[in-house]
Amino acid sequence: MKEKIYFQDGSLRDIFVLNVTKKDWDTWAKFVNKNYKVEFINYSTHVAETQINLKTISGYLNNVYCPEYFAKIFVGNILVQVYFFYSEEFENDINPTEIKSLEDHNNLMIYLKSVSKVLNKELILTTEEIQNRKALIRINGDEVFFNFAD
Repeated sequence: MKEKIYFQDGSLRDIFVLNVTKKDWDTWAKFVNKNYKVEFINYSTHVAETQINLKTISGYLNNVYCPEYFAKIFVGNILVQVYFFYSEEFENDINPTEIKSLEDHNNLMIYLKSVSKVLNKELILTTEEIQNRKALIRINGDEVFFNFAD
């Protein structure tokens, strides 16, 4: 699985949820704030809060792009980075080099399945390269589909 999903080519893996609403963002933020260690960071000031504050970025979500903030979610040994780029698209990044054990993989799957369930939406883990992006994993609730095809 490591060679097919978490291969190390210098790129990140992207996690997407499409067609999200402000309510989805709020639901997700409440979930991660309650269940994970979080850092919500202002790019300009480098000030970090311990909770994602959607009131702070809600104006940006209305205007599509939020360049001032990002978040870090600590999922076991894995750092999940969150960018508030587009209000209709939820994007997280992980570094595949951080998946070093079956426990790391399982912790990531727990996070992804939980987010899928609280949002009632499919999550897709893809390669970072936009022109050749392929879904490596699709998660819909407790169902996980792996794409091992080359």
